[in-house]
Amino acid sequence: MENKAPLENKVPPPIILIAALFIMRAIASFDPFIQAWAYSISLGWLFVIIGCAISLSGMRSFVRAKTTVDPLNPQKASRLVTSGIFSFTRNPMYLGMAAISVGGAVYLQSPLAVFGVVAFVVYIQRFQIRPEEKAMQTLFGEQFAHYKQRTRRWL
Repeated sequence: MENKAPLENKVPPPIILIAALFIMRAIASFDPFIQAWAYSISLGWLFVIIGCAISLSGMRSFVRAKTTVDPLNPQKASRLVTSGIFSFTRNPMYLGMAAISVGGAVYLQSPLAVFGVVAFVVYIQRFQIRPEEKAMQTLFGEQFAHYKQRTRRWL
């Protein structure tokens, strides 16, 4: 029997992103250090747009390869996708979501909102990426091991 943490592959990553953004907004509302940064709203939206583009590029690669996009069931993957954006990062969808959370922190102009970015990345790393990598190692063995050696997890 596999020893899994209760949250491994249980909560869809977009829900985690939304929760992190709400936490960031709550923190920012109490932040006495809010900065009036020039262009912060535009820069925040730029990060959001870039994050969406990165995430959608990864999803599109999965769809083209005719493999699952379901992050809660990585064991259903039928192919290991290593081309396109996956040649730069093993986790473009999560990288894109992290960029969106950075955009949220910049938009909020709150240095304390960065804690939401960190919380999102730590959670996704522990409860989503690690279990997915275990599943990929089981499914694709040596092919996944070589991919891990040549492609970074994030950037």
